[in-house]
Amino acid sequence: MASRALIFEATGLWAPRRSRLSASTIDGLLMLAAAFALRCWWFGDPVVQVDEQFYLLVGDRLLHGAVPFVDIWDRKPIGLFLIYAAIRLFGGSGVLEYQLIACAFAAAAALFVVRMARLFASETAARLAGAAALIWFIVFDGEGGQSPIFYDPIVAAAAMLTFAAYRADSARRIALAGSGAMALIGLAIQIKYTVLFEGVGFGLLLLWSGWRAELRLPKLAGLALLWAGLAVLPTVAALAIYADRGEAAPFVYANFLSIGHRDAGSVALLAKRLGIILLEASPLVIAAGIAMRGRFEGEAARMRRFMLVWLGAAVAGMLSIGALYTHYTLPVIVPLAIAAAPAFDWMIAWRGRTWRPALAILLIGCAAGAYLSLVRLHKRGDGSQVRAIAAAIRPRLNGCLFVFDGEPILYQMTHACFVSPYVFPSHLNDRKEAAAIGADPVREVARVMDTHPAMIVTSNRPAKSSNRATWALMQQRLQHGYALVAAVPLNRRIRLVYQRIA
Repeated sequence: MASRALIFEATGLWAPRRSRLSASTIDGLLMLAAAFALRCWWFGDPVVQVDEQFYLLVGDRLLHGAVPFVDIWDRKPIGLFLIYAAIRLFGGSGVLEYQLIACAFAAAAALFVVRMARLFASETAARLAGAAALIWFIVFDGEGGQSPIFYDPIVAAAAMLTFAAYRADSARRIALAGSGAMALIGLAIQIKYTVLFEGVGFGLLLLWSGWRAELRLPKLAGLALLWAGLAVLPTVAALAIYADRGEAAPFVYANFLSIGHRDAGSVALLAKRLGIILLEASPLVIAAGIAMRGRFEGEAARMRRFMLVWLGAAVAGMLSIGALYTHYTLPVIVPLAIAAAPAFDWMIAWRGRTWRPALAILLIGCAAGAYLSLVRLHKRGDGSQVRAIAAAIRPRLNGCLFVFDGEPILYQMTHACFVSPYVFPSHLNDRKEAAAIGADPVREVARVMDTHPAMIVTSNRPAKSSNRATWALMQQRLQHGYALVAAVPLNRRIRLVYQRIA
């Protein structure tokens, strides 16, 4: 295996210019075509995932002067909202636009999988690994524009630079590659803070590389400070801007403190979610386990050690938040697919039955992705429901909208004004958020209802995780001065639209 594993020159990360250009172009076109084929079914669907609806809304309102964490509250970094704001500059509704751009980012992440997998696997196996990453993005609810879809290629680029330093003996090359890697990690952290764990993993590898290159301790310490500074620079810059506006306190609470106050759920619930994640990832996990137990020599052995550190850091980031929602697994998919690539090599030639075991894994992933997509479609709707709700709101809207239980994209579709900075419905209607938004949700709902919103969207019954106190208050207030004007079935509940009549 090791004799044919590395197709790159021993003196550098990249192949010669002529062959690299050809291989990179082919790989890029293949991954873009695969990403489009896997994701085009959702193009134009406004309810692919509730988080993305909210990110698009914040990006749009940011362009109109709203300040994240102050006018619209959330705990995601400002970088994610800036991405969606940039997407809104392309025009349209923003839905198709963000999904097309997310498709390109997913293809870029898969391309990095291919290029890195080629460091210890064949061309065919590397391309299968890239396809596997795209398939498991779908399995783990990444068919749209979840935050890891946008930062995965940035982290993968940082990984390539880190590995370039890891295999280098030159102090200058280690310093430059490490600086580039940590600058990229800094950007990715401002898309989601859990990237910090991968940044720490890469940082430790960089320090080991410098130690192995016999850098003197003062110089190594200086490099460590430089790398750490580059990694935190975007976050410090964001904090400085808010501090200059006199809004450092809401920034700090939303970005760094609130997550620690959120109820992650019971141990039994977390164990169940982790079991589901392991089950859904099991084909790739098994393939990666087989690959990492294989015998490697030289550069391939070094690549295996690198991948084990990266995988460990990515898994730590996934576990760090608690909750263990399905899409929290998305950052693990890229290193997991790369780690599985050598197993695809062995499977391709298994007992002379070319392709069968390797393709079986991809087919299992496709089947799982299709099944889970149908389940999500049934639960979230296909977009027709939210369009019907928006159609009921628009001609009647004479004031502001309050989506207490429903889809945040409704604000975008109706161009409605807000009555609260807590625009993401679960911040006020979900019990896990009750102590984690910096305000009492019951008092906030009462305050909102005292402003008499023109239209209110809720449901006929609470979800299992609903905040019963805010739900009861809402039911009580709707009995006075509001009339039901529309009811749209969605899954096992009904979205209700109320209009202010007095």
